[in-house]
Amino acid sequence: MGFREIFRQPRELVQTGERKKPNMIIIWIIIAGILILAFGDFGAPKEEETTDMVVDIYAEDYEKNQAERLEKILKKINGAGEVSAFISIEGGGEKILARDNKNKISREEDAGSGSSYDEENESVVVMSGKGSNDEPYVVEEKTPQIGGVLVVAKGAADEKVRLEIYEAVKAVYGISAHRIRVTY
Repeated sequence: MGFREIFRQPRELVQTGERKKPNMIIIWIIIAGILILAFGDFGAPKEEETTDMVVDIYAEDYEKNQAERLEKILKKINGAGEVSAFISIEGGGEKILARDNKNKISREEDAGSGSSYDEENESVVVMSGKGSNDEPYVVEEKTPQIGGVLVVAKGAADEKVRLEIYEAVKAVYGISAHRIRVTY
């Protein structure tokens, strides 16, 4: 049965009054189309991609905010002059969620060996909010780790000012000396 015969079939049915079985190929095409519409994502962003994007945006905002705050405070150092700072971070921080831990202990009696115990631990994330606005309850939020700091200051040509800037950055971020660079 060719393509033309498939589309002629309804007219033939009406004209002859006979009932023919529908073509199985058409039925399978319709079923496949319904399944594609029902389960296809059609390029919608996946949950994991969205989460990664949020973490990257948070890290970039944190980086920018820290650099602005550092510039603002370093400008107050006597003789520093105009200051620019660049901060690199490692990782994207971490959110620690509240969990409800439940322990289930069951006891089983065995005729030959006596009784035995089975312990099962279950951990469930605690949610805050009501209805569709439920979000996990965050107990602690750890900021991203500072990987390195670069400070460019006009006054850093003077060794005393450069040392002051260096010591200030070291004190603020608590990072090792090889991760700090002060230049002019």
